[in-house]
Amino acid sequence: MIGIYAPNDRLKEMVRSGIPVAFRAIVWQKISQSDLYAAQFPPDYYLKLLQSLESGALDEKIAGEIDRDINR
Repeated sequence: MIGIYAPNDRLKEMVRSGIPVAFRAIVWQKISQSDLYAAQFPPDYYLKLLQSLESGALDEKIAGEIDRDINR
């Protein structure tokens, strides 16, 4: 089941006080609801974008956005 995380004062307080490094990726994915967005695309969508980037088939603006996001 996919949980929906709505902003509230308690959550904001916890995030501002610091999230342990071991849990940051999980917390970020849940708060950002990235699983909901990822479910809208085929599993290999990101890989195909990266392959298009490497082959030079992507628009420069799109390629720049992917390059910025790779290390996140």
